[in-house]
Amino acid sequence: MQIGKERKKRELEPVKKLLADLLEVEGDKKNRDIKTFTTVIADTQDLVNKADQTLDTFIKMDENWFLGTFIKMMK
Repeated sequence: MQIGKERKKRELEPVKKLLADLLEVEGDKKNRDIKTFTTVIADTQDLVNKADQTLDTFIKMDENWFLGTFIKMMK
């Protein structure tokens, strides 16, 4: 659980910020190279966002499992 939180903080958050910065590329939006670059970065950003959501889900599942197990042991 803690490992997932740390990896998110150290790995996913900086990548998300970098991708957001890269999407703000300046230039002619009709240029084929800029359009391709923007598309690739946007697709990569979608993948990173899905990985972030998945990690959040696993962290919450782990917390709920631990709490449920703890409560069962207390009964």
